[in-house]
Amino acid sequence: MPQIYNEEFRKNIVRLHLQEGRTYKSLIDEFGVSKASISKWCRDFSKECQTSPLLKMIQKLCRKFVACVNSCKNSKRKMHS
Repeated sequence: MPQIYNEEFRKNIVRLHLQEGRTYKSLIDEFGVSKASISKWCRDFSKECQTSPLLKMIQKLCRKFVACVNSCKNSKRKMHS
């Protein structure tokens, strides 16, 4: 019968892997979870982040910021030409 892990535990494993760079092997050895579980949790977390309204807003602001910076660079080039 498969082990059931709570959401906080799964998110901690994903954080350790993605933010702290822990390898699957180190997580498997320390926590006794399967590689398949870690992989699935990382995929699920990635999908969750991509659909987050806050993330979408941040991405939109970043695109606007980059466009503004590029526009400023182009304006400075035209002034110095």
